[in-house]
Amino acid sequence: MLNILLSVTATVLFVLLCVIYPLGILRFLEKSKEKQRKSVDCFLRKIHKKMGVWIIVVSLLHGIVEIKAGNLDGMFSGKICFLLLILLWLSYGLKRVLKEKWMIVHRILAVLTVIAVIVHVGGM
Repeated sequence: MLNILLSVTATVLFVLLCVIYPLGILRFLEKSKEKQRKSVDCFLRKIHKKMGVWIIVVSLLHGIVEIKAGNLDGMFSGKICFLLLILLWLSYGLKRVLKEKWMIVHRILAVLTVIAVIVHVGGM
């Protein structure tokens, strides 16, 4: 039961973290929908860093619980996903060193993480 709760929590956090970029690009002609989009976008950007830390914590717990339960099917792809999450976090931490390139590095890592998570969830 705990393993399902952790995997669902990690998935929800991951989707919320990933939706920020397309939500920032998207525009609505209808004013009420555009206002709502801006509100959601602003809220998600405010909590983006906190969600990033939480997904690392939840993912680590998810991996530990799965190991304890003997579910080792997605262990390799899960480790890749976790490593990419750590690299994403580090890319933000190295913002001053990477300067204007940090966002490019962060987005490339985000795309790789999306691919890895799809593979992990898909069970390949």
